[in-house]
Amino acid sequence: MKPARVFRCVDCGELESVLINGYTVGDRLLEDVLFVGTVEKNKVAVVIQPECATYFATLNQKKWLAVVKRYANRPMADDFICPKCEEGGGVVSLMLPRSYYLEAAKKAIEKNDDVVYDVASGKGQIVGNVKHMPWFREAVADELETR
Repeated sequence: MKPARVFRCVDCGELESVLINGYTVGDRLLEDVLFVGTVEKNKVAVVIQPECATYFATLNQKKWLAVVKRYANRPMADDFICPKCEEGGGVVSLMLPRSYYLEAAKKAIEKNDDVVYDVASGKGQIVGNVKHMPWFREAVADELETR
């Protein structure tokens, strides 16, 4: 069984929550309205950011929360906003935690899986010489994460 998914920013690492710009689903109606997304039961749950609650109270809240939730849970969603560095647009995505890929890399190296040889040859290395090195495990994990 796979572990719960997490948000990950390419600059800041794993995140507890992300921001979702309302403009992406509500155009001008939700311009500058931010929602907070968290992972609950492997799905993205959304709530309105407190600073935007006054304006949001004038709208059909149930409808717009459902629209934002559906948008945030679409396959391959990667346009969340990092609350730490405030970057978005493909920088933050919802994925399995890094530890999952590191463990999968360890198992692949132990079983001499084909991906191990692909990574080694891509790095100009021989598997037997590098399979015990931490950087190689990281490289195999990177490859598994992109497949």
